[in-house]
Amino acid sequence: MKCIKKIALVLVSTVIGVSAWAQDRLGDYLSQIYDLNYQRALVQEEYQTAFQEANSALNSEMQKEFARISQMEQYGWESADEYNARVTEEIEKVSSKRKEAIAAMDAEIRGKYDALFSAIDKKKQALISDLVSKEFSYSGESLSLSFSQFNRTEKYFPFTVKSNENDLSYTSRGLRYALNKDNLAEEWPVFDGYIKDNVLSAQVNFVVVKNADSTNYQKKVTQVKLVDGNGTVIATYDVNEAVEIVSMDEAVQATVSTSLEESEKAEEPAVADVEPEDDASDDETPDADVELDEEPEEEPSDEDSEEFEE
Repeated sequence: MKCIKKIALVLVSTVIGVSAWAQDRLGDYLSQIYDLNYQRALVQEEYQTAFQEANSALNSEMQKEFARISQMEQYGWESADEYNARVTEEIEKVSSKRKEAIAAMDAEIRGKYDALFSAIDKKKQALISDLVSKEFSYSGESLSLSFSQFNRTEKYFPFTVKSNENDLSYTSRGLRYALNKDNLAEEWPVFDGYIKDNVLSAQVNFVVVKNADSTNYQKKVTQVKLVDGNGTVIATYDVNEAVEIVSMDEAVQATVSTSLEESEKAEEPAVADVEPEDDASDDETPDADVELDEEPEEEPSDEDSEEFEE
């Protein structure tokens, strides 16, 4: 049975040979995860097509059997009940044969595509596991640092750190660099000079954590640091602020299911009322007019392939 499309076979090497994992940027991780989601969608589409084509070929074979049954004639020695029983028995045999063929087809297609789904899902889960174990850090041009007017009453410089990266939407709130009130005459000119000379920079550390009450993940900024012109951290702020929700399922995905249970629910052809001549006229053999409902084409059900999802 030629069920498997070339694209699915090509995807085996594509999935196994996905690019080297990023070590520093969340965006690189997400890009690879979304690419795997897209590859999975392609495999699911091919999976669905393979099932439909195989099922169409199977139905074509079965229709030949049902057509044969519809041409069955009543034997000269058969009563009406005997003839109907024989027709019904033949239809049941074909229906049973069809169910067995569907089971074999289902097993064959699943056997070939399961390996593809498994390879994609394992790769995606490995990426996610590696991602949630890391702490990401952005600094330099990835961030913007701005200071507000010095608070003369409380003796601190308010400042704001904003991310310039697409994969981190973050603007700090309420951060301040406080001076030592006992040493203002020395500290204020130094720090004010840092600001005027634009030598200060920031560093933002964040992680990705899974939400306990959902399948979503969330970015959480753990620390913000101020760094002087020599690269020395002069202040660290533990913020622990949750920011954006992160979806690990972005990318168009097809919904595919080829469950055997759904296949068996397909409507079986019904035997129309047969009107052979009365038993008293058994000397003549009528042509049986057996009208059979056309065997419907199998369609995968609407339920998602959750067994393949992480």
